[in-house]
Amino acid sequence: MEKLNPEGKLKSEMILVCNSIRNDLLHANEYIRGKTLRMLTRVMHLGILEPLRPSILENTQHKCAYVRRNAVSLIIKIFQHFRGTVSHEDELTPDIDVGMEVLLRTESDLSTRRNALVLLFLANQEKAFSFIQQAVSEQFEEMGDLVQLVILDQLRRQSRTDVSLRSKLLKIIAIFSKSNSQSVQLECANTLVSVSSAQRTLFNPAALKMAAGIYIQLLQAQQDNNVRINILDKLLCLHAKTKVSLQNSLVELTQVLKCQSWEIRSKTLGTLVFPF
Repeated sequence: MEKLNPEGKLKSEMILVCNSIRNDLLHANEYIRGKTLRMLTRVMHLGILEPLRPSILENTQHKCAYVRRNAVSLIIKIFQHFRGTVSHEDELTPDIDVGMEVLLRTESDLSTRRNALVLLFLANQEKAFSFIQQAVSEQFEEMGDLVQLVILDQLRRQSRTDVSLRSKLLKIIAIFSKSNSQSVQLECANTLVSVSSAQRTLFNPAALKMAAGIYIQLLQAQQDNNVRINILDKLLCLHAKTKVSLQNSLVELTQVLKCQSWEIRSKTLGTLVFPF
């Protein structure tokens, strides 16, 4: 549907369309609200979104997690689309960083919390780092694996350009490596390898040794053979590139040889025959 007239301005009949969308955003049915919010992620036009701004922001406080999750996802899309156009960001999402701070402290749905943290990073990195520092020290176990994974991902991205963040990242990884989630533990190890090997001169032996320890710990705890093979590949690659010592983990590695899978036993032997 063509939204603009020959002069490049929004057609007058689009006012009726905006009014209809607004009614759906305020509908009593949560499913209709959520689907409308998802639909708007494909309509990145300032003339349509600006009149709907109050309704979109209102949905971030809706009682249903499905609605809140899609509302925050839409605002993320708006931020990403209009990034660099400061006036448009201010018009569409004023003080959104304050709203996301409040949402992060009260939200119980993990997916919504994850989206809110991503949005806070986009809107105000200083507040995002402040939230992370407080949350990690006060409610590490209550954060949930999705939020922990976002924290690791965002800090890894930022540390590529800001070397001063790497010390903070290593401290957080030391905490997150004790998480009950194996996905978080694996991401901790991957992040350690990624950050430590970003530049050859920045190899951190302690970080690489910690990464190897996490891989071996997961190798013992994991029952899925496909995951075990993936972890062994990472361990072999880590040892081949960095020559990190596995001498202190010989007992743990030999226990993996009890596995019935020939491929797992073969790869495990590959780690054992490396010079230590």
